[in-house]
Amino acid sequence: MTIKHRFAKIDATLVKDKMYLTQKNQIRGLEKREYTALKELCCLSKNLYNVGLYTVRQFYFQEHKHLPYESNYHYCKENENYQLLNTD
Repeated sequence: MTIKHRFAKIDATLVKDKMYLTQKNQIRGLEKREYTALKELCCLSKNLYNVGLYTVRQFYFQEHKHLPYESNYHYCKENENYQLLNTD
């Protein structure tokens, strides 16, 4: 199912009786330099999300406990993706 909105396209996917919504935004009128910077930031953000997810999984396999968000921060802040995002 796809719902078209004025600025975004929202897709609904049904997987094992759960509905997942995703949103795609179309950004127009960017210069090449702006587009490249935005694409790089999105890539860094995706990589940092994957680092956090990997850290939580590895902690669970080793300790058999869930790693809280606040503790995961201390593991991930040393990652190069975090530092390149200039989050501090």
